[in-house]
Amino acid sequence: MRKGISYTWTPKEIKPIKPITGIEFCILLPKIVIFSIITLKLLILFGIFQMFNLRGLNNFILKAWSKFALFLCGFQVVCKGSGIKSGLIVSNHISWIDILAIMSVQPGRFVAKSEVGRWFIFGILAKVVGTIFIERNPAKILKQLDALEEALKSENLVILFPEGTSSDGQRILPFNSGLLQAVYQGEGKEKYSTKVQSLTIFYCSNNHLDKDFFAWYHSRTLAGHIFKVLGTRHRSKIYITFGNKTRSGNFSNRKELAKFLFNQVLNNFSIHLSGATK
Repeated sequence: MRKGISYTWTPKEIKPIKPITGIEFCILLPKIVIFSIITLKLLILFGIFQMFNLRGLNNFILKAWSKFALFLCGFQVVCKGSGIKSGLIVSNHISWIDILAIMSVQPGRFVAKSEVGRWFIFGILAKVVGTIFIERNPAKILKQLDALEEALKSENLVILFPEGTSSDGQRILPFNSGLLQAVYQGEGKEKYSTKVQSLTIFYCSNNHLDKDFFAWYHSRTLAGHIFKVLGTRHRSKIYITFGNKTRSGNFSNRKELAKFLFNQVLNNFSIHLSGATK
């Protein structure tokens, strides 16, 4: 573990979301209206392109939609490196904004808990873009691993958050290696054919905002956090750093792979946390 980074946070470190002010409400209301209109039109196009299996055009729409949403939220994405087009990308997790930031540079199929599919609006969007839903039920783990393996075999890009929950944006939580078993499901050469890459995401808020302002974690509600982010007048940066490309066959098991990916994410995160890239 790097100096200055711990696995947990204390209750005193958790800052509750402040109520929406009148000025913030006036800022976010037109943003919501504009975003809803644009999203509806893009979803129609997305559905048409999906009928004809035009993955390239759908990826273009997802990128454009994500960039527009990030613009409304006041973000500039700074990307370092390039991502794989198919295989497995493993990333740390800080906020619902992570999905927009990643899709703005590298659209893919995200792995999310099954509860997300029941969220208002967001659940519909998640299903439309092909999210792979996972239930936290040990009895269904084999079926879920098969679903992940099938997605990877179909040349999809799968994006996984192995921390299992979102953090406060000031640390990396331990990686759970369970779902990484999907890249070791096959036999013979197929067992070692999966491309794997780490991705590190870091939010650099300006001096007017708390360091964990953009983190959606602990008891923060989704709606409250979305409104607060949309209502801010300040612009901030999101740093996305792709790690070294590798293959699952270079590691004997999922735990070794998880350790390698964790260390890559932690190293890149530590650089950002130290202020070297601000």
